[in-house]
Amino acid sequence: MRYKKITPDNSVFVILSFEGPDLYSQAGGLGFRVTELSEALAKKGFETHVIFVGDPYKPAVETLNQKRLILHRWSQWISKYYPLGVYQGEEEKLYDYNESVPYFVLDEIARPAVKEKKKLVVLAEEWHTAECVMWLSDLLHY
Repeated sequence: MRYKKITPDNSVFVILSFEGPDLYSQAGGLGFRVTELSEALAKKGFETHVIFVGDPYKPAVETLNQKRLILHRWSQWISKYYPLGVYQGEEEKLYDYNESVPYFVLDEIARPAVKEKKKLVVLAEEWHTAECVMWLSDLLHY
């Protein structure tokens, strides 16, 4: 099935990022950019999932903007051991992210989108997500 245009009716966005909207998850400009981009997409009506290394004391999943913006806080169980922010314990969090996010996206976001005949748009924000994107691509194509 081909779509001429990406619209809220035919597309679901997934933003993969190490940083995110939580204060815990912001170390530079990336967290702010992800926050603004995801909010803008949701305001335009797109279902938008942001998967990021989140604050260990906030809900694992938070739904905002009339249920169009879904924040998925990843690696919270690891972050509890590293209270100083997203990059403390970076290697452990990165391993967890790469090993689990691709399967989560496949099972919980991509497959439901396909059933609804929607296009999956994946945006990956920085080098931390590169391996995750490769695994996800393999899962989606094979």
